[in-house]
Amino acid sequence: MSITSPCSGGCNAGTVAHDGKIKSRLRRLEHVDASTVSTYAGAYRLGWLLAFVDQDRAWRRQIRQLEAELDTLLDAHGTTFPDEPGIGPIAAATLIYEVAASSCP
Repeated sequence: MSITSPCSGGCNAGTVAHDGKIKSRLRRLEHVDASTVSTYAGAYRLGWLLAFVDQDRAWRRQIRQLEAELDTLLDAHGTTFPDEPGIGPIAAATLIYEVAASSCP
C-alpha cells in the first residue's frame, strides 16, 4: 500500500514563492543605511524590522538544526517513509509516532 499526498506536491507552491519573496526582502534590509531614514517613525520601523531580521535568521538556523536532527533520527530508525513521494521528514516522523502510540496500551 502506498501513501500519497492529496496535494501531489502542489499544496505549498504559493507558500514557497511567498517565502522566497520575504527572504529576498529581508536580505535587502540588511544593507539599508539607518542614517538615511529621515523620520522618527521610519527609524522606528526600520529598527523593528532589523531586529526581526536577526530573529528570523536565528529561527531559520534552529529550524535547519532540528531538520538535520530529525533526518538523523529517521535514518537511525531505518524508515523509508521519506523516500515515498509526498512524505517528508515531518510526515514520516508523525506516521512513526502515530503507529507507535496506537500500538501502546
